[in-house]
Amino acid sequence: MGTRRKEVRMKRVVLVLLVGCFILSCGTGWAGKPEETGKPEETGKPEKTGKALGKEKHFSMGGSIGAVGLNGQMYYRIALQPVLKFGKLKAGLNLKLDWNDTEGIKPYTVEDWVNLVLFIQWAEKGEKPLYFRLGDLQSATLGHGFIVNRYSNMTPKAYNNGWRNIGLEFDLNMDKWGFESIFNNILGPNLCGIRGYVKPLKLADSEIPILNELALGVSYATDVETGVYVDTYTNLPEKNVQIIGADLDLPILDGWLIYFFDIAHILNHGDGWATGFMGGKDFNFLSLAYKFEYRNLGSDFLPRFFDNYYEFSKPKLVQSPSDVRYNGWYGELNFSILKAVGILISYEDSFKGASKIEGNPRLHGTLILNENLFAITNQRISVSAEYDHKNFDRGRAEDIAIQGKFLYGVSQNVDIIYVYTQRYTSDGNPIRSTSIETKLHF
Repeated sequence: MGTRRKEVRMKRVVLVLLVGCFILSCGTGWAGKPEETGKPEETGKPEKTGKALGKEKHFSMGGSIGAVGLNGQMYYRIALQPVLKFGKLKAGLNLKLDWNDTEGIKPYTVEDWVNLVLFIQWAEKGEKPLYFRLGDLQSATLGHGFIVNRYSNMTPKAYNNGWRNIGLEFDLNMDKWGFESIFNNILGPNLCGIRGYVKPLKLADSEIPILNELALGVSYATDVETGVYVDTYTNLPEKNVQIIGADLDLPILDGWLIYFFDIAHILNHGDGWATGFMGGKDFNFLSLAYKFEYRNLGSDFLPRFFDNYYEFSKPKLVQSPSDVRYNGWYGELNFSILKAVGILISYEDSFKGASKIEGNPRLHGTLILNENLFAITNQRISVSAEYDHKNFDRGRAEDIAIQGKFLYGVSQNVDIIYVYTQRYTSDGNPIRSTSIETKLHF
């Protein structure tokens, strides 16, 4: 009887929060479009609204209505994700209500209550002197990303149960030294990484132009629960994986040109290194970012080991050790025009005559046409498309993946999103899937 009363009280609390946030979003002067709650915002750009007009946006709201599958059962869901922002402090809530026709309203689990707070964040990645984000991590990176690159802490278990892990990014960026750290789940971390760095010439109070910004870093990242598969007779993954690394970073032209060098080693396996240039700049009409690197990799080494898809693709497969090394390059160009058109193109391959990594050459492209491009129609419309083609030189359909999204605003607060995905079987037959989602924002 006591348990039943607790569930009723919990449901009332959630309903009150949902209704309260709806009223807040509709009835106060705090307005604005829903923020991207998982991606770091661009920094260094002047605000054209908000502070400049004396109306800084303190509140925004995102939400959705639809159906989800949880533990093999279908539920209807209403979800609201309000975001509060005061100066550098930003916090997002994750309010949801799930129900179906057989079981009624789904009771909140411990994980659901913990996940009422989607994230708490201070500043943006790279800002001085402090940056942290507690909650969901969607694009966590250490250094130049040679070991940890855009890691997401969304795991299959969390995804299937409809909740998020509470991860942590915590960085100190001082004038002469600093560190970056990542923990995928503070309630039970199994993946963590840290990178410390110093600027030796600044520590010596040097004032040599350019060189005094030279930074030397060391990194360590590990998954203590899941190792790697080795391309041998055994089918059992190792118990854990540990990667150590070192890097060098030298800004040359005020963000336009940065030289970098990375080297890393998967303990008990192989090593690899990469060097190149990266940079970018934002203008009023154009933003541009690029990266170009040369790679030298051992046969049993994988760069960007902990990436955006790691939790869904682990354990990863590494080749058996050998004397073969892969020499190749990677290039990336990312730019946007008038904040309306965004284009990302990346390509990686081995040099002519060198041994090739499985999957290379690989071409990836993303095109985004956001609502600013369609402003003349007075209609909220955005279109995006992604194309990924591994083993580009073989011309096999099975190596191609395509996804397209179309968003149409049917009213001021309601969007319909159509998603189309196409892959291919090994014999070249297409596998198509489509979905339609309704999103609310206030």
